Amino acid sequence: ELLLSLSIPLFLKVPGSSSSSTFQFQVHSSRFKVQDPTKFRMVRAAVTTLLLLLLAVTHGVGHAFGSQALGIPTDAQVQWASDGYGAFIHFNMGTYVSDGGGCNVQDMRKDKRQAQGLDPNLFNPTSLDTDQWVRLIASYGGKYAVLTAKHNCGFLLYPSNTTLPDGTRFNYSVAQSQWAGGQGDVVASFVASCHKYNITPGVYFSLASSAVFDVGGNQVLKSQLVPGQIRVTQAQYEAINLAQLEELWSTYPSLSEIWFDGGFSPTIELRLKALIAKYQPSTPALNGYGITKNPLRWIMNEAGHAPDENWSTGSCCNGQPSASSMCASSDKVPGGVADSPDFCPSECPFTMQNGDTWFYSSKAGVHTMAELQTMFHQTVGHNCNPILDFGPAPSGQVTSLQAAQYTAFGGWITACYGHPAAVPSGAAPWVLPEANTLMLTLPTGVAVDRVWLAEDVRTGEKVRSWAVLDGNGAVLTKGTSMGSHKIAIWNGTAVGPTLTLVVNASTMATTPVSIAQFSIFAAASCV
Repeated sequence: ELLLSLSIPLFLKVPGSSSSSTFQFQVHSSRFKVQDPTKFRMVRAAVTTLLLLLLAVTHGVGHAFGSQALGIPTDAQVQWASDGYGAFIHFNMGTYVSDGGGCNVQDMRKDKRQAQGLDPNLFNPTSLDTDQWVRLIASYGGKYAVLTAKHNCGFLLYPSNTTLPDGTRFNYSVAQSQWAGGQGDVVASFVASCHKYNITPGVYFSLASSAVFDVGGNQVLKSQLVPGQIRVTQAQYEAINLAQLEELWSTYPSLSEIWFDGGFSPTIELRLKALIAKYQPSTPALNGYGITKNPLRWIMNEAGHAPDENWSTGSCCNGQPSASSMCASSDKVPGGVADSPDFCPSECPFTMQNGDTWFYSSKAGVHTMAELQTMFHQTVGHNCNPILDFGPAPSGQVTSLQAAQYTAFGGWITACYGHPAAVPSGAAPWVLPEANTLMLTLPTGVAVDRVWLAEDVRTGEKVRSWAVLDGNGAVLTKGTSMGSHKIAIWNGTAVGPTLTLVVNASTMATTPVSIAQFSIFAAASCV
């Protein structure tokens, strides 16, 4: 005797929809008898096949339409994102071979000044002051700093004991320069200054370009060499790079950030991954997807701008290593992907000097305060950590023009966002109730026109949209992504006595939304 009564729930998430729908597939049959044992087994097998088929369809549809879990950050990614903003320092042989542009391997054969940069003695800062550099970073409010330990010239700011293919010592670093009698170490001085002023040091190391080895785009170019360049094979270049990284990373563990400008060659991916796991397992790495558990993504421009909708997940080369050709498709979504399982926060590089000028220039000038304020609101305000560059002069010190603007910008940040007019009662983070609301009370007689929001993303980025309502329930401002930082400014002043934050959470969230910051600021402070 066989009774069939089957009911299977099927969860469907329609693309573009914020919610899931549940459907019940039901199969009913009246009670009936099968006297023949062979026929009974056939009927039972058919029912079993139907059950397995429906279960497979359920699983397949759910998988196809995004039933994956939220992307969960590592502790290192959470710390990096909460730091908010950092500093970039472009100082290397590029400081001496051009007015702001650095080295270009293609120019070595036609530009006499560029070619002179192949002589390590050209590097000679007469009054290097890394304390001055880091004091500027602290005055701006930066929490971390990244130094160009090796830029496109291939020159190292630290002495290296690595060897060339002929067995001789690598001869293009501070150890071969006239500076400090060949005994200096810019990286060591920089790291010591960072520790002195409570700034976390990081390093930029160009794998993609090296003028001294005739390398561009991660490949040995096999050009006709000029005096000072060194002929190597692709395999020899990669082995030298890895040995120099091992020197650097083993000497300075727990860096704030590693920069791979231009990515890396696929042929060194596994070896690079092993080095990071050994020496820098908790260090975030820009363009490091596939080789570290702490990847960061470039925002796809150097203009100090992130999209208003900018998620902390997705756009990490579609799950491929940064060197993969798959990265090209990620260019289409610089603002990330809301439901991606890959947590990969963004960084926004920007120069203090005009014209996207990274190394010191005697002619570039600096960005106006209005331009810097706009940059701040379109980076920090759009869930993207800005990394603001300055270029020390050949002397090794930052010019008064750059230094004064850096300090003034830090003063504006403190004046505008250092002292909130109102925050919710109790201690952050605030775990939201089922209604997903959080309220604060405005002080009497204070005109406020902006809000700084932050989600506690330790258990994933859950907020999919949000709004701030005034005391009458009118919407003052609203948006989609929030992430670790969101600044919004509205026209006019708010009507109190309360303001309410309302959020809509992802359907994939399994725990309540937690808000790390809901701060209201006075308009008058930001003039």
